[in-house]
Amino acid sequence: MTLYILLDDESHTGGTAATLAQELQEAGHGLQVEALMPTSDPGDLLERLSAPTSGSGSSRSGCAVEGLLLDIRLDQVPPNTSRPHFNGLTVAQEIRTQQTLGRLHHIPLVRFSQPAIVDKYVGNDTTSLDLFDAIILKGEVVEQADRVALLLVDLSRGYKTIRNLDVPNGEEWLSALLALDTSHVLRLDERLLIQLAAAGRLTHEVARYLLRRLLERPGVLVDEGTLAIRLGVDMERSADWAMLRAELEQKCGYTGPFGESHARWWWMLVEDWWLDDIGEQRPLRSLSAQQRMRSLMNGRDFSLAPIQSPSGSRGERFWMPCARTGEPVDPRYGFALAPLPRDDVWMDVEYLSHRAGLRFERTETRLRRRDREKIRALKAASRLAGGADGE
Repeated sequence: MTLYILLDDESHTGGTAATLAQELQEAGHGLQVEALMPTSDPGDLLERLSAPTSGSGSSRSGCAVEGLLLDIRLDQVPPNTSRPHFNGLTVAQEIRTQQTLGRLHHIPLVRFSQPAIVDKYVGNDTTSLDLFDAIILKGEVVEQADRVALLLVDLSRGYKTIRNLDVPNGEEWLSALLALDTSHVLRLDERLLIQLAAAGRLTHEVARYLLRRLLERPGVLVDEGTLAIRLGVDMERSADWAMLRAELEQKCGYTGPFGESHARWWWMLVEDWWLDDIGEQRPLRSLSAQQRMRSLMNGRDFSLAPIQSPSGSRGERFWMPCARTGEPVDPRYGFALAPLPRDDVWMDVEYLSHRAGLRFERTETRLRRRDREKIRALKAASRLAGGADGE
């Protein structure tokens, strides 16, 4: 069993938090969630987090609590109850400080709240995001309890994997952490390796780096949607996509921390597979979806369907999903978005499709000036021609 505490001011019997905790437990995956009312003293929670499991002596490595779900607002307690004078962000900061000082067990922290509360207490301030390993809205439990439960359990397992690594610093440690052969580790961008090594042995720092810089944005690792697009495969129309996916999981899949809830593939290994197993000398990026499909099907009894160009968009060399709509984008005809302030060089540039560029030109703040001007010119030309794009 994996035990999480849900700190929420609606944890009383019949409260929303207690109901959500029950739904998460019923989703399975060996998850146990204990809804806990906040007290006026945050030290009560810290004491609970430092309590060892029965039979483990005083060792904190056997801490019973393996994860924490934190609501942001904590002061709406029942009458005649001591009202906390702190919120979930304050609690998260104190826990991370105590973990850094070695006084608390390293466990994942998950922000767990409602959109209205997030808007009120956080707004557009992103500084608190680094305190948390995941951001979950309470409504997601109602709609996707199984996915949320798997994520929580996988975060706990990932933390255990990181803190239990017993190898020297350097290439061996990186290889063990990423579950990747040393020869492949050395092919990664050196800046990535330097930054990851700089996270040191603080479990929550390493976890945050893996989640934020490797797993959540395509780059050296790609998600399933990006993988299918680059292979030219329409997943929904391909009866045997699962078979091809399984083959690539075995040869190129990421098996490091958090990989169960974040299915990813090493792109450099996919390129090796394309060259060695498919036997195609031409780079994937230079081929149309139809050409990629012919190479994939050569000598294989797979039922796969190629990606068709989305209505209103152009191109056939699809490479990434549109940042707004998720449809396949041929970067020759899409519009590159300006990088976010903390983007790394190994992260893929995000694009709008041709159609999405026309639709979101007025609202997409990351469009580059030259592309915005280009889109406006396209709209003007379309209006003159009486086309729908100019609307």
